[in-house]
Amino acid sequence: MQLLQEGDEKKVNLVLDDGRSLGLMIRGGAEYDLGIYITGVDQGSAAEFGGLKVQL
Repeated sequence: MQLLQEGDEKKVNLVLDDGRSLGLMIRGGAEYDLGIYITGVDQGSAAEFGGLKVQL
């Protein structure tokens, strides 16, 4: 897995139709004392069409 470095931030705007999910898997968070990580993107999802990718 390759983590983003300082300044590697990318903003993506997603437009969802009613009833459609983002299509991504999120892990981590404050309850685990971790940052938030996207660990997967569903094929054909709004996240994939928005250009979101996960590098392993």
